[in-house]
Amino acid sequence: MFCPRCLINSKEVLLQNMVLEGIELDVCNSCGGIWFDKQELAAAVSLDKQTVDSFYNKLNALKVQNETSETVSNDQNFAKDLILKCPKCNIEMSKYRYMYTSNIYIDSCDRCEGIWLDNNELLNIINYLEEASKVDPEKEAAVLAKVQQIKREYELREKEFVDSLVKLDDKARNPITKGLGEVLQAIYSFLYKRGL
Repeated sequence: MFCPRCLINSKEVLLQNMVLEGIELDVCNSCGGIWFDKQELAAAVSLDKQTVDSFYNKLNALKVQNETSETVSNDQNFAKDLILKCPKCNIEMSKYRYMYTSNIYIDSCDRCEGIWLDNNELLNIINYLEEASKVDPEKEAAVLAKVQQIKREYELREKEFVDSLVKLDDKARNPITKGLGEVLQAIYSFLYKRGL
């Protein structure tokens, strides 16, 4: 397979096979792009950042060894917005924004569902996912306080509802009537709390 990014720049560069934690990837040692077969990107983004960073260090070392890497890297920035062809199917790929809220655009083949990432985009995706998963302590505290408030209001309404099911008649003078009302209220409360 030829690198789709380098082909845009009229350079035929064969993709090389590299393994990233058991995931066989096809990489371009000229521009640093990576081809992911179906489901390989999902496996790769679940890896830790250090592993991916180490992988890119190896890939960049290969780029340095390649004598034309400087020229291709400069051309790559120029051709970033052009439509790439799938290295497997040889059809035009679609450009998608990763996760709709990032500024990372990936090229994907609608036929084989493979994905092309340009140099360092895998690391950018992992950084984006790491940032997106961080929780703001102030917002988290505000949400927890709101949940506690809702829970207290629910418990208060539940007690008022159960109390209203059987209202004891304050005028009942007969201890049997009063006792029967308290028993019924306890039964209703038990059944209500069990969802019956």
